[in-house]
Amino acid sequence: MKTLSAIERHPKRSKKIPPEVTWHVVQTKAHGEQLVAERLKLLEIVSYVPLVKNKIFIFGTLKHRVQALFPQYIFVQAGFEDSFTLIQRTIGVKRLVCFNGTPAIVRDDVIRYLKRQENGSGIISLPRSFEPNQKVMVRYGLMKDLQGLFIKELSGPDRVLVLMQIMGISTQVQMDSSMLAVV
Repeated sequence: MKTLSAIERHPKRSKKIPPEVTWHVVQTKAHGEQLVAERLKLLEIVSYVPLVKNKIFIFGTLKHRVQALFPQYIFVQAGFEDSFTLIQRTIGVKRLVCFNGTPAIVRDDVIRYLKRQENGSGIISLPRSFEPNQKVMVRYGLMKDLQGLFIKELSGPDRVLVLMQIMGISTQVQMDSSMLAVV
C-alpha cells in the first residue's frame, strides 16, 4: 500500500521549498508569556521571552518583580504553516501578529541584541536615565504626585537626588529611581 505525501493529499499546496525558520511575534493573554513559552516548548517550538526586573509598590511596599519586557508578547521561531497553526492553537495565545495577513518577521539581530543585554540570570537591565534639571514626578509613596527636578544619580543602586519644593523650601531628596517618572 502506497502512502501519499502531504502535497499529493492536498493538491492545492504548491511544491515550493518551505520558507526558512524565522522569528515572529505572538500576542498572549495577560500575564501568560511564560505559560505560553512552556507550552510551546512541549510542542518543540523555540520561543523567547525577554525579562526585566521591575520595582513596583504594592500596598506601600517596594517589591521586585521579574516581568516580560514586552507584556503580552513573546517571540517564536517558526517557518512552516503547520507551526503557525500549532502556535495559534496553543492555550494562552491570542494571535500571531500579522501585517496584511502575513506573520510579522523579527530580524535575528534584534533577538541577538536582546539576548546580549541579559545578565547571568537571563534578565535584561534597563538603564533609568534622567537628564540633569529634567522635570520628574514621584509615582509612589508618601510624596506621590509631587514634582521636582532631577539633579543626579547617586553611587547606591538605583538611588537618585531630586530637588523638590516641600512646604515652600527647596529640598534635596534621595529616592529610588523607579519611583520617578518624567513629566
